[in-house]
Amino acid sequence: MSATRSGELEDAIHGLESAFSALTRQYRRLLAVQARQLSPGFSAAAMKAFVTIAHAAPITPSAVAEALTVDRAQVSRLLRDLDTEGLIARDPDPHDRRQTLLRLTDEGAARLAAVREGPTGGGLRRDLAAWDPADIRRLTELLERFVAERAARAGDDHGEESDA
Repeated sequence: MSATRSGELEDAIHGLESAFSALTRQYRRLLAVQARQLSPGFSAAAMKAFVTIAHAAPITPSAVAEALTVDRAQVSRLLRDLDTEGLIARDPDPHDRRQTLLRLTDEGAARLAAVREGPTGGGLRRDLAAWDPADIRRLTELLERFVAERAARAGDDHGEESDA
């Protein structure tokens, strides 16, 4: 690789790292605000668990822990808070009575809808409303390629790899 190409690559990677860092900070701040909108005192971690359940229900507590890459004890505390607030329900798994399946309650679904319709809601639809659909498709293709290549190197299907 030529020195010029190497320098260009380093500059491009630095720019991407900066963009990912900014996006991550924005996402964390948004989650914290939305968690407080969901229920005063809730953490961003509780919001992530809640949204994971909303997207994947019915889901087991261990699957929530795996999705969030946290231990089961931490998930148990988060689920207890969501349960106490009446936002989730625990149902027995019809295929394995030892397992519990999580889902949103009607109250949980209503509060999630209120957050999504509120001033911090709208997500990608709001953020990308002015974008050309071709640009959105291209960004999606590039991100999917990036995730797939990282997953292949890490030997998993999630694209999660240590930066170490």
